[in-house]
Amino acid sequence: MDLVYCMDEIGPGIILKLDNSAEATAPIMQAYRICESPLCACTEVNLIVEEASSRGPGTPGYSEFCLDPERRALARVTGHPKASALRNLGERVVATMTAEDWVQLQEWFLNSKEDQLTKADLATLKPCFPPALASDPSLLISYGGIVPWARPLLFNLDGLVWQAMDDYCVNAPCTCNEAMLTFRAWPEGAPWGPSVHRDELGVGPAARLALPGPGWTSVEASAPGTPGLDRLVKALEGAWPTLRQVLAERRRILRRLAAISPVRSLPSLGPTIPARSTKVGRNEPCPCGSGNKFKRCCGAETGANGTGGAVPDPRSTWLR
Repeated sequence: MDLVYCMDEIGPGIILKLDNSAEATAPIMQAYRICESPLCACTEVNLIVEEASSRGPGTPGYSEFCLDPERRALARVTGHPKASALRNLGERVVATMTAEDWVQLQEWFLNSKEDQLTKADLATLKPCFPPALASDPSLLISYGGIVPWARPLLFNLDGLVWQAMDDYCVNAPCTCNEAMLTFRAWPEGAPWGPSVHRDELGVGPAARLALPGPGWTSVEASAPGTPGLDRLVKALEGAWPTLRQVLAERRRILRRLAAISPVRSLPSLGPTIPARSTKVGRNEPCPCGSGNKFKRCCGAETGANGTGGAVPDPRSTWLR
């Protein structure tokens, strides 16, 4: 008995074929599962295929395995019949899947995670914010760092795939209404999955976008030989016609999640900012303890230059 992997609007599935290519008529029950948490970074799709005569896990006629859309591979086998037409089903499914099959599975998975977040009661989720937020509420937070399955802000420019990494202020008393975007290029194409959101600080030019207005302000100019911020922002807005609405909604979600984060209840670690006279290089870690580079944190407001800048008071960061 052969098989065909398939995908429709409902989800992934398998069609069993007889040796003469006719579809098997024996009743087959199928089910699939993914992690129910929209904030979980796991990538597995759990498939269960069971003949109607099966008596459950561990018996002939029952197969359960997990696909990993990120690695495009069989993640693990959880139910493996020793005999029956379903033997080694997971391995056989992966062997028949084409590159287009994996792309479709990835898109379905991403859509499913987005749907989970849309329907979720944010108050019931358990976000994982950096502990430094407890001592520095003005710390900028990456949306993809908290929501690992956020659809990356990708666009094409000059033959390269570019990404805009979006960070936000989640300090409730702060009245700022902006998003900070840092641009970086993916010469080999952007990876799929949570790894696309890894925050590599200082990787490219950065701009602050007003929400919901059309304005933007340069934070870090483009390096020589790379597209200017004006072209980057224009190309991004062309690829994402509702960009401002998307960013505004991400800001709303992050602020709501930050309000319920356990980090908010951590005891203050006390001041971590050295005296104003201390000089810090623009590419050095910011002394506020945020983990960001100085030019993308406290140095953004002071216009840190190549010779270093004075460390400002933590209560006067650029977004406040």
